Amino acid sequence: MVELIGSNGRKSSGELFEIRAKAKEGIGRGIFCYMQGKRIIILHVFVKKGHKIPKKDLELANERLKEVKKS
Repeated sequence: MVELIGSNGRKSSGELFEIRAKAKEGIGRGIFCYMQGKRIIILHVFVKKGHKIPKKDLELANERLKEVKKS
């Protein structure tokens, strides 16, 4: 069973937002953005072990955001 933590996610960086989900295995994080037409695009999902989002995960989400904006 997965339980969402928080309401609509929290702003992470620039146009990126973070949502958390708690499961038996630990707390998973998703980085997403809002797009036109009330769309939400999930850019990256991972298990966060510390307080800050690891730099490599944030960079990957930003790369994917750029790709989504191009299309």
